[in-house]
Amino acid sequence: MCVEAVPLIMEGVYGFNPGQYGTVFLAVFVGGLLGMAINLWQERLYNKHYPSRGVEARLYVACYLCWLFPGGIFIVAFSQGRGHWMGPVVGLAVAFSGVFGIYQATFSFLGEYEGQDWGGGRFLYAWRC
Repeated sequence: MCVEAVPLIMEGVYGFNPGQYGTVFLAVFVGGLLGMAINLWQERLYNKHYPSRGVEARLYVACYLCWLFPGGIFIVAFSQGRGHWMGPVVGLAVAFSGVFGIYQATFSFLGEYEGQDWGGGRFLYAWRC
């Protein structure tokens, strides 16, 4: 839903053409790169706390990143039309860095917690009719 609002905001409020508001989607890419950098930090935390906490050590960063997505969407929503066009772009980068970091942490946790049955899709085989 947030990505669908980018053309409406950039074209309607700031007068961008499709080429210009298409480049705004680079903020999603930058947010993904920030999420990857955060994931590298998460891996260091995981290696440090795995002996005492187990697999749940993967979820440390997700507990903090859960605030980046609503915070970024808040920035997008309340900075449009009130200043420079970079306000919503920064909000998109913040929101998608949170989404990527949560996605990485959660699915790494599920893959390790459930083992091969979750990652390989074999759990569906057990539920067949």
